[in-house]
Amino acid sequence: MEITGKLTGQGRALPSGISLKVTRTDRFGTTGELTSATVAADGTFRIKDLPSKRGRTLYAVSYEGDALHEGSSAQATVRITG
Repeated sequence: MEITGKLTGQGRALPSGISLKVTRTDRFGTTGELTSATVAADGTFRIKDLPSKRGRTLYAVSYEGDALHEGSSAQATVRITG
């Protein structure tokens, strides 16, 4: 499974190479940290994962911020079937 997103500040892409923290929480409440996602020059990032449990899985992505930008976070819930 792959989730894509874009990190911007005031409508513009932030510098490439920024690392984003990524966590996954399954339907049983088990949370784990995934490998961080790196932001490309155009602000996009990709999260690749293979969840081991069926049902709803919550992915959370966060950026700690820096001297010029406040931190930010976003969440997405996916339903794993099969």
